[in-house]
Amino acid sequence: AEYMGGNNIRMVFCCKGKSAETIQSKANSQYEENQRLAEQLLAFDKTISWKDLQDLSVDEGTSVAWFRHNGAKDVVFRGASVIPASAKSVISLMAPQTNEEFKHLITQILMKGFCIDGDHEHIGEGFYRIWLKLDYGVPFMQCRDAILAWRYVRHADGTHFLIFTHLEKWDKHPIKRGMVRSRVIHPGGFIIRPMFERSCDLIFVNCANLGGWVPHWFNKRLTRKFGDLVTRIRTHFEAVQNQSSQ
Repeated sequence: AEYMGGNNIRMVFCCKGKSAETIQSKANSQYEENQRLAEQLLAFDKTISWKDLQDLSVDEGTSVAWFRHNGAKDVVFRGASVIPASAKSVISLMAPQTNEEFKHLITQILMKGFCIDGDHEHIGEGFYRIWLKLDYGVPFMQCRDAILAWRYVRHADGTHFLIFTHLEKWDKHPIKRGMVRSRVIHPGGFIIRPMFERSCDLIFVNCANLGGWVPHWFNKRLTRKFGDLVTRIRTHFEAVQNQSSQ
C-alpha cells in the first residue's frame, strides 16, 4: 500500500496462482450465470399455463396451486403471499450462516413436518450446496433426499431471487439404500419483490420429480406442503412482528 496524500491510498493485491484478469473473468461469468437463471425462473413463472392449475389455497392471504407437468411424476407447484417484512429480512432468514441455523430453517419453518434432516455448505458468495432428507409419512413410500445448488441473485431490475437447481451428487451424501433421490426439473425457488419499507411480495415456484413410487392421491397433499412454504414464512414474520410490539 502507498499513501498518496489526503484521503487517498493506492493498494496492490497479489493473488497466488491467479491473475486479477482470471478472477474478474470468473466473477463476470458467475454474474452472467446468475442473471440467466433469474431470467429462466421469471420466464417459467410467466409462461406456465395457469388455466391448468388446481387451486389449493389454504387461507385468504396465500395462493397455492399445482398441476402435472410433462408426465405423471413431474409436478409444478406455486405459492404466493405478501410478507410483513422487508425483502432484506426475508433474504436474511433464508441465508443461514451455520448448519444449525440451516437445519432450524428447513425443519422448523420451511418444511416442518416432512423435512427431517439437512446439511449445507457455503461454496461461494451467496452460493450454497444443500442436502435435504424428506419423510412424508406415507405407508410403504420410501424417504426421499435431494441435493441442490442454492444461490442468492439480485436481478438488474431490483428483484431478489433465491434459486435452486439440481446437483447430481455430493460425495458427503451418497444415495443410501432404501432412499430415493428426487430431482428439481427446472430452476425453481423464491422471487422476492420489495413493496414498501416493511413488506414484500413473495412467490415460490418449483417443478420436481419425486422419483420412485408415489400414490396418485399424494400429489395434492405434497403440493400443499410445498406451496404453503410462503405461508410459513409469513407466519414466522407475523410472530416476530407481534413479539416486537409487545
